[in-house]
Amino acid sequence: MTSISLTVPLLKFLIHESRPMVGLYENWETFSFPSGHTTLNITLYLCILLLFTHHFNVKHRILTGLTIFSLLFLICFSRVYLNAHWLTDIVGGVFLGTGWACLFFYLFLHQFSQHQTNKSSSIYFAILIASILTVWPLHSFKVFQSDVTRYTSNDH
Repeated sequence: MTSISLTVPLLKFLIHESRPMVGLYENWETFSFPSGHTTLNITLYLCILLLFTHHFNVKHRILTGLTIFSLLFLICFSRVYLNAHWLTDIVGGVFLGTGWACLFFYLFLHQFSQHQTNKSSSIYFAILIASILTVWPLHSFKVFQSDVTRYTSNDH
């Protein structure tokens, strides 16, 4: 995910596309293309879908896929609804995130073909879930009030 945190700001800086709602963010975040939220979430959830559902039966795979794509749709929709991004920013984030997910999946398959066991992939999955369950609530708690203020302010 470090690659995303480097790629998105670089593209924002190079492209300099302004946001629909001026003054929403500061510094490099002032620019909107591509959507960092979209890129990160597309990459994360597609990696989860691609890496960890291949052991599921068809019914569970379809249910997991529908759940993930519904969540991704809501994330993308919210970015446009909140006037944080243009639709083109979201589409760019979807393509960039999908590209990163495909690259990560390819690298995983390459590593897996080098005789990695299911035990090591289970350890990676446990680390991923533990990281998400630790970092996401802490981050959400830290920025929740400022985000509420940012998106409900009448100054914009």
